[in-house]
Order: sequence, then C-alpha cells, then structure tokens
Amino acid sequence: MLGDYHATLAAVDAIDISSEARGTGLFTRVPLCRVMLYYCAGFACMMLKRFPEAARILNQISLSLERSSNNISYGENGGTINKKREQMYGLLCLMMHVTPGLRID
Repeated sequence: MLGDYHATLAAVDAIDISSEARGTGLFTRVPLCRVMLYYCAGFACMMLKRFPEAARILNQISLSLERSSNNISYGENGGTINKKREQMYGLLCLMMHVTPGLRID
C-alpha cells in the first residue's frame, strides 16, 4: 500500500475476505496476515472516504480478534497483532467522530 488506495482495494477484491468465506483462504491460517489484510483494506477505504465500509471491515476483524484472543496464542507475532489492534481501534474512533450516527458493535 504505497498511496494507491484504488489499487489496494482492487487487489483485496480478488481475495474473498467476506464473513461467508470464513476459513477458506490461505490468509485465514496465518493470523498476522489476516490482520494486516483487513487493516490495509480498512485503511484504504477510509482514505477513499468510504467510512461506513471501512468501519465495517475494521469492526469485523476487531470482533474476531476479541473472540479469539482468549483461545489462541499468537506466539511471536502477538505483539504485532496487539499493536495493529490498537491502531484499528484508533481508526474506528476517528471514523465514529467524522461520521455521526455510525454504529459499531
């Protein structure tokens, strides 16, 4: 992601990251890869001023991380995943501020 957010979303569109495709992609087996993919997709949507879509993407991965944090040990990538989680929370707060009425679970 080097500033071309349209290309980022075009690349992500080729990968099915929807909740219906749960566990079918290779990226789902590597937690850090999954977190980075969702983060980049959410950030690109935010930069293109698609705030509701960006909030949905970031909220989806944040909820997934919260649910799995009690059951899964991330090993040596745990610190990086936690750092990205905090960054995603910050982006979600920012989107809630610029988009009044935006609801997040």
